[in-house]
Amino acid sequence: MQAKTFKIMELVSEAYVLITIYIIETTYNKYDINLQYDFDNQTLSKSDKKFIMKNLELYDNTLDDFYSGEIIHKNPLTTHLIQYLLMDDIQLQTFSGNVTADTYRLSLLHAIKSLWD
Repeated sequence: MQAKTFKIMELVSEAYVLITIYIIETTYNKYDINLQYDFDNQTLSKSDKKFIMKNLELYDNTLDDFYSGEIIHKNPLTTHLIQYLLMDDIQLQTFSGNVTADTYRLSLLHAIKSLWD
């Protein structure tokens, strides 16, 4: 299992969320990707947390819960997505163009959401 934690600020509320990504390479040629969230302000209400996660597009309206991850097929594209997700911020910044490494990593997560298997 591989893991990476990064901190991202939701701009409207200015609250920080620590997102830990856990990646397991399965024996069935898949990546099992799971996410865990920790909020910098533990006094936030459930509705505040829901607001933040919706703004980050990490809220699953169907399940009425935070986005928890995906199982995606392993191929050259998804392998590169995983490699980029796990890069440290300085290394990822060299590939992210004019956005921060954390914002780019969040965009990678959004791409993975569309690749579920």
